[in-house]
Amino acid sequence: MMIKRDNMEDEYENEDENVYENEKLRLIIEPDEYPEDPREWDNLGIMMAFHKRYGLGDKTDLTPDQFHSWDEVKDYLIKHEKAKVILPLYLLDHGGLAMRTEPFFEDPGGWDSGQVGFIYTTDKKIKEFYGDKKPSEKEIEKALEDEVKTYNDYLHGNVYRLVLEKKDICNLGHLHTEVLDSLGSIYSSSHHSTPDKEEILDFLNSVPVEKGLEPYLEDLKKKVEAEKIRA
Repeated sequence: MMIKRDNMEDEYENEDENVYENEKLRLIIEPDEYPEDPREWDNLGIMMAFHKRYGLGDKTDLTPDQFHSWDEVKDYLIKHEKAKVILPLYLLDHGGLAMRTEPFFEDPGGWDSGQVGFIYTTDKKIKEFYGDKKPSEKEIEKALEDEVKTYNDYLHGNVYRLVLEKKDICNLGHLHTEVLDSLGSIYSSSHHSTPDKEEILDFLNSVPVEKGLEPYLEDLKKKVEAEKIRA
């Protein structure tokens, strides 16, 4: 795909994106507008949530009118779904959505936040996930919390797409770019505001480039390794 730009500037400007570039190549890190839902992955946890306006978590046949309290829901999950480790889920709905496993103390009145469900796992899921390993309850809780953090990134839009472009200046002085490769639905394992450096390098290492562009690709890798990124 060729994209013609009408200006003669060689510098990319978009405050919502991060860029590494040199004379011939440009790597753009941009928000992914259509990310993969992490609840479609093979997860350790089962995320059960009720909300009037949003479809959250995993699919469930349970409905809120079956219960009178969250304690009843928890007892049901332990007794009937064989929940082994279970953590509460809280949602903040204020200028966007955020989820975590503890109350939003920054909203003490509870006007924009509250409990919406639980994330839990079972002995069967633990066996499937860990195999012969015998994880401690703390390890399982940490894994469930990480799943909630990843889902929070999904709700909050902290999911990214990498785009590698080739740059050319035509004889009229116009900048043209060609997309060489792209990769979307990138979640930061450390839940940072940008993808992990290793993820970016893996992407660059996987892209085949034409002869003559190898030095420019190596230059981009060095900039990534040095974390020379313009925000």
